[in-house]
Amino acid sequence: MMRLPSHGDCFLCGSTASPGVGLALHGDRDSVSAQLALDERAQGAPGFVHGGALAAILDEAMTAACWARGRKVMVARLEVDYRQPVPLGAQLVLEARCVEEIGRRCSAVGQIRLLGGLVACVGRSTLVAVSARFPP
Repeated sequence: MMRLPSHGDCFLCGSTASPGVGLALHGDRDSVSAQLALDERAQGAPGFVHGGALAAILDEAMTAACWARGRKVMVARLEVDYRQPVPLGAQLVLEARCVEEIGRRCSAVGQIRLLGGLVACVGRSTLVAVSARFPP
């Protein structure tokens, strides 16, 4: 799997100059993945990662999975099921893949697991092509 390029100062995958997470996605035409740990900047309840941070990471990964297929899309609908609280600093494994392409629409799924395999959250998204909004 190759490292996917970042796109500017994105909150999640931007350069080190960005105050964001520094998410480094790797992938191919079928899926994307990453390993990461989140610090106090992503805190929700004391000692735990904010659910919104996890949702944003799933959003980025599922979108990247569709972009890896050449589809310039943005999320129109995002669903996240939280199954396990994520402690700050925990080593996480992120995986996502594009599962359907129909016309301008794509569907994707993703999950974030704790390093031991316990699923922390799963996501599903519907994405819509918006290629006119992005440079070639």
